[in-house]
Amino acid sequence: MTQLPKRSSLCKPFYCSALLGVQVLTLVACQNTTTNLSVPQANTPIPASIPVPGSEPKASEPPIPKEVIPEFNPLPSPDLPTPGAVPSTAPAPALLEARPEAPLNLRVVENATDAITLLWDFDAGQPVSYNLYLNNQQVVSKHTSPNYYRFSQLESGTTYTLGISATNTAGESEQTKVTTSTTRRGRTASGNFSGGGSGNTTISPTPVATPIPPNLFEAERQINTVSTGGQENPAIAMNTAGDFVVVWESGADFTVATSGPALNTQDGSGKGIFAQRYNSAGEKVGSEFRVNTYTEDDQSQPCVAMDDAGNFTVAWQSKGQSGNSGQTDIYAQRYNAEGIAQGSAFLVNSDLNTHSSQKPTIAMLGNGNFLIAWEDLSRSLDILVQRYEANGTAIESPISIGVSNRIEIHPQLSVNTNGKVLLSYNQQNLAGTNRANYSLFPFDTPTDTISVSISSSNEIHPVGVPSEGGGFVLFYESGGSGNRRIMARTIGETGNISSAFEVVPAQDLSNFTAMGTSTGQIIVSWQSRQNDQYDIFARRYASVEDIKKFSDIFQINTYQTNQQQNPGTSITPDGKFVVIWDGEGTDESSGVFGKAFTASDNPLIEPE
Repeated sequence: MTQLPKRSSLCKPFYCSALLGVQVLTLVACQNTTTNLSVPQANTPIPASIPVPGSEPKASEPPIPKEVIPEFNPLPSPDLPTPGAVPSTAPAPALLEARPEAPLNLRVVENATDAITLLWDFDAGQPVSYNLYLNNQQVVSKHTSPNYYRFSQLESGTTYTLGISATNTAGESEQTKVTTSTTRRGRTASGNFSGGGSGNTTISPTPVATPIPPNLFEAERQINTVSTGGQENPAIAMNTAGDFVVVWESGADFTVATSGPALNTQDGSGKGIFAQRYNSAGEKVGSEFRVNTYTEDDQSQPCVAMDDAGNFTVAWQSKGQSGNSGQTDIYAQRYNAEGIAQGSAFLVNSDLNTHSSQKPTIAMLGNGNFLIAWEDLSRSLDILVQRYEANGTAIESPISIGVSNRIEIHPQLSVNTNGKVLLSYNQQNLAGTNRANYSLFPFDTPTDTISVSISSSNEIHPVGVPSEGGGFVLFYESGGSGNRRIMARTIGETGNISSAFEVVPAQDLSNFTAMGTSTGQIIVSWQSRQNDQYDIFARRYASVEDIKKFSDIFQINTYQTNQQQNPGTSITPDGKFVVIWDGEGTDESSGVFGKAFTASDNPLIEPE
């Protein structure tokens, strides 16, 4: 985070000049005390401004370093033809791209005590990105999507001048600006807003009591609000009505602390688990919130499940919480449909002080009963499963899903409306060979377990999706590194399994996920590497019973710079679905992003 010095009680202006069509702003800031103003971390380093000739800073003020402007090389003019000469047939030189117009209809849609959100009209006809400014300082470079930006971690009751310009290869447009204030704590915004400047239209946005929530159906959106330390490993759960919740781990910026606990963290110490609720229209419900109450060391690897009424449970692994330094254990927290915690976080694994438990996975029945599985790092890796009633009461003791002289890792849970549970996992023998396996059992009588190894050594990472008829479809990766495809098999209610069929052709893919409902469609998403960069792709399927009717493969992320990876997905019975992932912005820090789709997007193709 970059710190800008606040001015003293005297009103002192900053002055900036215009260069190559970049018009920067003039700010007069008055403060009674000298404090530090926290500016949100930008996607790229903040370039310094250029002083206006004759307006050098006073001796008491630190000099403003010059901005490095890339050299501009105009196209050479073509030679004029010689009189009487035959005209050349050489192609005419390329025309210089037109400088973009400034963004239109810039308005303030949120005035909070510590944040201001700007929204502007997006011109799809202009292939541009946007630069954003806070008090004459550029804080974001080449912002492409979405058409809003939230300046967070601001001082309450403070006036700020916010600006935006469009940019392309021909240069940067004039800047449009708005001057507005954060609210004072305990008070609402005053409503005195104005904007404008040389060469710009004056804008007088109307403040609103609550921000206009980003709609995931309109465009790709960033889900996390706070970006301290980077956010990654997201998970999603959705009910049949289309309401959903996204959880993720918010990390630590270890560039801040080279030894000891990381300093730049959202929960104060290491990684933490955070969540954001959404309604069925793809709009945020409330603000993001911290799930873990114990904040020492790391809380990571979150998973989440939701019942038909919208109640949900989050599980994660926590380091050192049980009292053993360095040991990880599994904890969970229940919430009702309004996002209110039900009781306190509770310990899932009971074998403390012996070894670590890690990588939880969770599934929930429509009535709220749920179960959590995890890797048990005992003498040999095993998978344990604990069942719960909807009120959080544990049902009997954990169940061991293991085979002698085998290592079981990467568990995934799925349940159907008949109460059948599919636990899929990788199984490794003593020679180190991995195989995709599954265990099928009723939720109420887990002793009636059917365990099957379905594949050869090159078929791994199975993920199950429920079927209306009481069975499942099992998806898994097949092939060698850099040339994998996604295959599938149907599993009957009694455990009988079909032959394999291909659902995604071979490519450099990994980290796929699949989700569906017992009565509806299926969505499969994955990350695929092209030109040393990962992007997110997906394919939609008609249903378990009509698995060979599917859509074309389509790309999810529209921002295609840096790595986009670790997708998660969920879908309603009528075909609405959401895909989430973590991705790197222009400054290579991670955030959580999402995009929602309707049933009419990417239509299904009838099989030949």
